[in-house]
Amino acid sequence: MTRHRKLILFLAVMASLSICGGVVLVNTRAFQVRYHNWRMKQAWQQRYSNPSPPTGDGLISYSPGDAQPRYEYHRQKLVELGDVAERHYAFKHLQVPTRESKHFTRLLLSDSCPSCIDFASPYPNKPEPMQLVVWCRPADAKAWDEFVAKYDVSDYRERFMAGEKESAAK
Repeated sequence: MTRHRKLILFLAVMASLSICGGVVLVNTRAFQVRYHNWRMKQAWQQRYSNPSPPTGDGLISYSPGDAQPRYEYHRQKLVELGDVAERHYAFKHLQVPTRESKHFTRLLLSDSCPSCIDFASPYPNKPEPMQLVVWCRPADAKAWDEFVAKYDVSDYRERFMAGEKESAAK
């Protein structure tokens, strides 16, 4: 191979590496988002893949093992990358543990609330204002703000639990 061909080959390799490096730099965030989404979903699935045998009452428990910390780590990375919004809500009118908070929790578990990746809400022994943390896509954050505002009202029982009030009186 002549010196001229070696120089051309070297320049071609360097140009290719520069182009590939530029593409990687441009897509680093997109790559990180895809990676952390994949790892978060994988940890979520692992967390619920090994249920214990059902009890006599038909209850099934899951032992998350190391999957829970991995799930939370990747979810937090997505928050840092801006792909996931983390919303904290401190309710003014809804106390836990109460019938109203149990009713609201059932709403969270149903299809009645906006789309979310996950949510958490501590459940204390003594009544205190309800706390809620929601992880959702940024496009859904406004819908969550509106959802919480709709249900954080002083007359929650009268507005949203009318059927339960009647059945409790019977």
